[in-house]
Amino acid sequence: MPAVQTSRPKPRFAVLLFVPMFILYGVMGTGAGFSTLQEWTAISSALRGFALLWLITGPAMLLAAVGVLGSLGRHSPSLRLGGISAALLGMLRAGGSLTEIVPCSGPA
Repeated sequence: MPAVQTSRPKPRFAVLLFVPMFILYGVMGTGAGFSTLQEWTAISSALRGFALLWLITGPAMLLAAVGVLGSLGRHSPSLRLGGISAALLGMLRAGGSLTEIVPCSGPA
């Protein structure tokens, strides 16, 4: 009876270059969400929504970084989660700044 060979995909080390970005932007998103929500009563409801979405996308990127790093780039769902979270976080920051929901300057 022939032995069954299981082939495991090779590690994709180029994919591991995304891990520092996922960690950096994940920490930034989580930190922005927490610092904004500390002033819950003083902010608008639109900014509260942005802060809650930052709290979702930030840890999702950190979780994706752990998944990609743990699998050496072989686990595609982790990479997809990180990419979608990074895109959403970028759209939230750009959209919030353009619509002036997210204040970009200090006190006037």
